[in-house]
Amino acid sequence: MAKEKKSLQKNIESLEKKKRKGKLTDIEIEKENIKISKQQIKIKELEADVEDAQKKLGKVRN
Repeated sequence: MAKEKKSLQKNIESLEKKKRKGKLTDIEIEKENIKISKQQIKIKELEADVEDAQKKLGKVRN
C-alpha cells in the first residue's frame, strides 16, 4: 500500500508541475485528475481490505 501512496503522490506532483509550466490542455488535465482519482479509490479499497482482514484475524484469535 505504501507503494501505491508513493505513486499517487508522485503523479499529483507531476500534474502540478506540468500545470505550472502550462504544458497540458484542459482535457489532459482532466484525464490526469481521473487517473489520480482512480488511484485514490484503489488505495481506499486496499485500506478497507486490510481493515476487514484485521477484523477477521481478531475474531479468529478470540
